[in-house]
Amino acid sequence: MVRGQTKTHARQLKSAILARKSRLEGYKRVLHILKDVGDALAFTYVDKYDIKPMRFKEASGFVSGKVGLREEWRLLQKVFNLGGIGILNDLTHCLRYGDITAVRGDSLLAIVEVKSGRNRNQRARRQSTGIERIVDYLKTGTTRDLYGIQGEFKRFAVRGEEVNHRERMDAIIRKARKDGLSWEEVERAFSMS
Repeated sequence: MVRGQTKTHARQLKSAILARKSRLEGYKRVLHILKDVGDALAFTYVDKYDIKPMRFKEASGFVSGKVGLREEWRLLQKVFNLGGIGILNDLTHCLRYGDITAVRGDSLLAIVEVKSGRNRNQRARRQSTGIERIVDYLKTGTTRDLYGIQGEFKRFAVRGEEVNHRERMDAIIRKARKDGLSWEEVERAFSMS
């Protein structure tokens, strides 16, 4: 290549790299917004004192391209058909155990890890053990060896009066399922001014 062609080619490559970086940042922003919406659902349907211990784990990776996503969607639909609320944990910042958290009324039904294959490798066994420990902790208030820390863990309840909009949210979801879309401001946002 001639020197001028090399510079032109370098500028084109640099421009292409910047365009892809910009697109990737856009995808990350959209994913962050989706996770904010997922958190709103989680904090509406899952007790906030149960959410906090589920947060102490590494975040999920990028959501697209997951082999088991089709199976997760199928299971999520099953939860809805049974009258429960299912939350895709990868689309939250706070639910980090398993793939789906299933809730019905005030009760946590299950935290489910979806595997597309039958192979139960060491990672799958470790995930299953982690889910068993966190569920045990949430149900009984005690467990052993949680968060990679050895020893006994105990929960102590100190609670004030809860304010939530679960009934309003249920009505909005029912309307969205019926009409295809529903939106309502159920609480004014906090303002610093």
